[in-house]
Amino acid sequence: MEKLYKERWGSEDGVGGIIISPTRELAGQLFDVLKTVGKFHNFSAGLLIGGRKEVEMEKEHVNALNILVCTPGRLLQHMDETPNFDCSQLQVNITVLFLFFFFFLLVIFLYFHLQNMDNTRDCAYPQCLVRRLLF
Repeated sequence: MEKLYKERWGSEDGVGGIIISPTRELAGQLFDVLKTVGKFHNFSAGLLIGGRKEVEMEKEHVNALNILVCTPGRLLQHMDETPNFDCSQLQVNITVLFLFFFFFLLVIFLYFHLQNMDNTRDCAYPQCLVRRLLF
């Protein structure tokens, strides 16, 4: 939001930022925070998530929005099906949530995998190294 503000982004500039969330629930929470933080700005924002039947309405308005909070599936659907869906002027793309989400899953997987090993001293070198680094 700060970058768009500094760039003097306006409603005629189209999509300037995309926030991709791994779940609908998290996307909704992010959108609520965005509305709270952005209430003193003139940006338009939209929540694009699956499980809703408002796709046709979204297709009509998506290019007029400045910030999109979306799930990956709905974003891909708009990229495929929405005529003239344009993100060529994109200034900010937040995919950190994805990276954090998958890193978290990897840590959980490694934790349970290493918990099942019999003896830490007798394990193979990479697993022991990961165990020492993470725990």
